[in-house]
Amino acid sequence: MGRTSRDQLIVEHDVRGLIYLEACIRKAFWLHTYNPPRIAMVDTTIANVTPKGSQVILSYVGLGWKPRVWQDPLEFHPERHLPAVAAVAAGPAL
Repeated sequence: MGRTSRDQLIVEHDVRGLIYLEACIRKAFWLHTYNPPRIAMVDTTIANVTPKGSQVILSYVGLGWKPRVWQDPLEFHPERHLPAVAAVAAGPAL
């Protein structure tokens, strides 16, 4: 699993083993995130007081492009989204 040949068409069950393709897709979503608003379930403080029921929009683009979190954040490095690399990158809190 995880390998295809140049003479073989890729079928749906092959996709699970194509981890570099998955990393490229994750990188694309990382750069161009669909970000629906979230609903605050309790009163909380995010930069200011946010009452329960408020819609909150998090800036995933801002988080994903922080140089103090990601090395070369604007460079296309889908390898950083491979499982072994992602486990290391997930370490420190944002």
